[in-house]
Amino acid sequence: PHKASAPDSDDPATRIEQVLTNRFAFSGATANAPARASLVVISGDVDAGEAASLASGAFGAGPPPASPPSAAPSPSTGAVTAAIADKKSQTALGYMVPAPAMNDADALAWRLALYVLSHHYEGRLGAEAISNRGLVYYIGAKYRASPTAGLITLQTGVDPDKQGEMRDLIKSEIARLLSEPPSEAEFAEAKRHLIGRRISAAQSNDEIAESLSLEWLAFGALRSVDDFAATVNAVTLDDVKAVLPTFVKGDIVTVTVGE
Repeated sequence: PHKASAPDSDDPATRIEQVLTNRFAFSGATANAPARASLVVISGDVDAGEAASLASGAFGAGPPPASPPSAAPSPSTGAVTAAIADKKSQTALGYMVPAPAMNDADALAWRLALYVLSHHYEGRLGAEAISNRGLVYYIGAKYRASPTAGLITLQTGVDPDKQGEMRDLIKSEIARLLSEPPSEAEFAEAKRHLIGRRISAAQSNDEIAESLSLEWLAFGALRSVDDFAATVNAVTLDDVKAVLPTFVKGDIVTVTVGE
């Protein structure tokens, strides 16, 4: 069932997350859900046979419904602004651009491009904004994905007097992906990271269950680490360069305060 959106938050960090989450939802990540359950996940200390019997009785037997077609993402406009009336000690900035769904042939190229641009404290943007200029302390970088849609996002908190410089830097580093494409060294590091995170990212029962569920829904199978590594290693630097013209055509997200 559809859930009503939460009221707009007056906390800049929460507000920008609302903007990004809403964009992901309306890009088709949830809008095209099948009429009945595609997959039932039960995790924890349970008897597998009993759990399967209970699930079958509750949800019915038979093959799962067909996966819905990938949704066409809503177009980017170049800039999105959200205003908070009260003065705050920090504002927020971000970036979002519709990306391929998990099972799309270009999805890994997009994820590799994101790593080169920013991965939390590092990447081109992180190194310049955090280490060199001291504009921000951390940059969240995510590939939000479902079997039907994807969204690349960046988000960070920034002092009001540094917001303009940080926004200009985000724009320039995104544009630099085209003028100075990823190097072989950056590309190789990004591949190592993706393969390593395949092993270490999901730790709790819920995280593992969610990760495996999404993969099964997207690919119809669960891939081994070796299979995933082979798929990542098959991506070429030219594949990454080919997605960059679309990667850079997203929206800069600005949360203003006290205006």
